Amino acid sequence: MTEQEIFNKIDYTLLSPTTTITKYKNFCEEAIQRKITNICIPPMYVNKLKHLYPDLIISTIIDFPYGFLDMENKIQVINKVDADEYSVVINYNNIKSNKWIITNQELKELRDSTNKIIKIHINTSYLSASEKCTLAKSIDKYNIDYIELYSKKKVNLEDIEIFKDYTNIKTIDSNISIEDIETLLNLGVNKIGLYDISQLIDDIKIYTRKKSNV
Repeated sequence: MTEQEIFNKIDYTLLSPTTTITKYKNFCEEAIQRKITNICIPPMYVNKLKHLYPDLIISTIIDFPYGFLDMENKIQVINKVDADEYSVVINYNNIKSNKWIITNQELKELRDSTNKIIKIHINTSYLSASEKCTLAKSIDKYNIDYIELYSKKKVNLEDIEIFKDYTNIKTIDSNISIEDIETLLNLGVNKIGLYDISQLIDDIKIYTRKKSNV
């Protein structure tokens, strides 16, 4: 893989509650410098940074991390925030309570609210395998663009297998190597969210040197 092919698969992410707008601007400029086209930032900064950096594809996350808001409030954020893509945290309580009629209605309303990219964000540790299977079928039914898989540990193969036949998959990691990226892509992952690309940049330098010496 070339450096550009690697960065094309990355959603560069910054979701810090203590980071200022100036640092978010620096973050956008770093992404542009490294030719990373996709970034993920908090809703409060989307409209401002979309105006300043129109060439970036800006995603935002809604109701992170627990998904407590009802769908009406989540859709209000979508209508107010001019992102290119929306990652929406699912309401875990409805799923755990086996309220699939409500979950399906929420997915339908979410899909109907915008023609932009919709990603359903889940912490994989909160749901059982059977709950994930049912969710996968609902996501397929309502044409959700992505499932966004997050775990405090690395997302496992079983979770990727559950969803990959129903929708696109994005995984989220704090740090990752080129070998990890290649493994995930071979497993069927489409996008990788990263909070820190410093190790990846170092890996790319080593990877490039090795290729040049072959």
